[in-house]
Amino acid sequence: MMFEAPPHVRLDLIAAGTDLSFVRGQSIHQEGDQDRSLSLIVSGRVRFSRTDRDGTEISVSVLTKGEVFGEIPFLTGLPRTHDATAETAVRLIRVPYALMRELIARNPDAREWLMVGVGHALAKALDLLDSQWRQSASQRLAGMLSEACKSGEMRLALRQSDIALRLNLSRKAVNSALKMLAEQRLVKTGYGEIRILDQSALQAFVNYPLSY
Repeated sequence: MMFEAPPHVRLDLIAAGTDLSFVRGQSIHQEGDQDRSLSLIVSGRVRFSRTDRDGTEISVSVLTKGEVFGEIPFLTGLPRTHDATAETAVRLIRVPYALMRELIARNPDAREWLMVGVGHALAKALDLLDSQWRQSASQRLAGMLSEACKSGEMRLALRQSDIALRLNLSRKAVNSALKMLAEQRLVKTGYGEIRILDQSALQAFVNYPLSY
């Protein structure tokens, strides 16, 4: 969910939930789990993926600090739709279903935040689907990096294998895309790290009409 909770709602979530920590690569939940809790990410990045019929893992999205996941199981009672894995060390607050229901029943702001957040998540999913059709690999990578550094973090601990999995690209395509962004002086690459040099220009590159 891209729509962050207002400060007073965030405090209520923290008070009602359990503080949990996960190491990089650890499973947070699996597709099909029957769990209607809501989770607020305090730090780190959580990757969501599915496995297709031939066993290939397909990365769908990554959420970061301040974002929430689990709203679809919470609202519908359906099982978890994706695997969730800690892409980095992760700390989160998990709010059980019953306590979350009590929270939104007594706090209209929490209820509104939850519903608006679902709308934002849907819009993000539609944008992602659209970008896969109309944007080049370099633009998709620029969009991912621009989103990741919105929190102010200009040095991102990302390996090419992580990027390939997240964007459903080959390692060769990721390498070429990174070279393009580096040549444009938008990023600088190092061992296991990407440094953002110009965030506003990186975002402008995402929307540039020509393909690279």
